[in-house]
Amino acid sequence: MPNKLHIQQRFNRKASSYNQHAIVQKQMADQLLQSFQSEFSFSQALEIGCGTGYLTQKMLAHSPSLQSYTALDLADKMLTQTEQAIRESQQFMIPTALQFICADIEEWAKTASESSHDLILSNACFQWLHYPQKTLSFLHRILQPEGHLLFSTFGPLTFHELHESYAATYANLGEKARRHILRFESCSAWTSFLKNAGFQNIKVHAYSITLYYSTVLDFLRSIKEIGATVSSPTHGLGDRRFLLPMMNYYKDMFQKDQGIPATYEIFLFTAQK
Repeated sequence: MPNKLHIQQRFNRKASSYNQHAIVQKQMADQLLQSFQSEFSFSQALEIGCGTGYLTQKMLAHSPSLQSYTALDLADKMLTQTEQAIRESQQFMIPTALQFICADIEEWAKTASESSHDLILSNACFQWLHYPQKTLSFLHRILQPEGHLLFSTFGPLTFHELHESYAATYANLGEKARRHILRFESCSAWTSFLKNAGFQNIKVHAYSITLYYSTVLDFLRSIKEIGATVSSPTHGLGDRRFLLPMMNYYKDMFQKDQGIPATYEIFLFTAQK
């Protein structure tokens, strides 16, 4: 289980490069925004894991009924970047109550005011939760009656090419396999978490995005540039004894005419209190 301090440090280090490399995360945010834009109105929103503010700015630009908006993130440098961009922007009306909170949502939600928001949304963040069931229960309490929760996260097939390449490399070298990829919950697991937390009208849209890179190393570097490394602090991406044969296997097994593929499985959930 990734250490939250390590996660915070990673994202802080990459705050300046995140927007350039967060291609999939931006596509996910656009899809999330489209999924509910015309379905219901809201006035008091909480965004969890706002990062550098891509979704935040779009929400403020397309939601004139907003009275209150709270943007929360674990990485203070990313949060500062978001606040600065919004305060300086002339593209939208800033809600009367706009606040930026640097906190771990799993701790913050425990004591947040009950029924204080009618919309909670999060993009590409919930995969980092240590205790998704408990956290969703806290978020259910924070929501107003009939309020909505919307979030997108990654599924277990994300980076399956990389996972297979590492597994094959360990097997070929006669070594015990170690996991270098963050574990992602299944669609059914998230559905159960939501039901157990008390949510209803649960809907999910599952889809995939594949990006292509010139080399396997380019793919690994792109992940590092957004702070979301695929490895745990303990294992790292591996020393050269494992890394080089892994990259060769990846190239031999998965390279296509477009380049080296990296698959992202994505779940977009909507639920109501």
